[in-house]
Amino acid sequence: MCAHGAPIWDVLDEGDVNVRAAPMSHGVPTVGFVIKEENRPGRLKPELVAPVIERNIPALKEAGVKSPMKIMSVIKNLPPDGAFNFPDGTVIKATDVVEPPREGRKVVILGDTACTRAIESKCIFCLKNVELFLQHFLPNPMHLNVFLFLNFGRPLSKCRCDCS
Repeated sequence: MCAHGAPIWDVLDEGDVNVRAAPMSHGVPTVGFVIKEENRPGRLKPELVAPVIERNIPALKEAGVKSPMKIMSVIKNLPPDGAFNFPDGTVIKATDVVEPPREGRKVVILGDTACTRAIESKCIFCLKNVELFLQHFLPNPMHLNVFLFLNFGRPLSKCRCDCS
């Protein structure tokens, strides 16, 4: 349930992507949707790791590593405070060679709605960090819709609610 007592439905949960829906206020039944990706791991900076692996290939093979370049995957999957020690004494810290996690994207799709309270509340339609906002509406200066329309195309980083 959202802050205004409207139901929220979990439509799909694929682990890394989920879709939620909630009814919108309108003269006919209409539903709004939020498609949200989970955060993704940061990218490895291979240009910083490959030279270290290449100069350690003989020692790594001698130690039983069949494919030394696959160590990049090990380094990418280290915990943030993790490190990998190479035979020549080089220590690579994950924080030095892996970018921070990338925030998952969020898409909000709404039909025409007579009231935007659900958007302004702590509901699933929070516009914080929305990548794409799609809404069918007839502009009315009394509604928040005009504000959203004027800000379309720019990342919406502020939200009136205190959700995360």
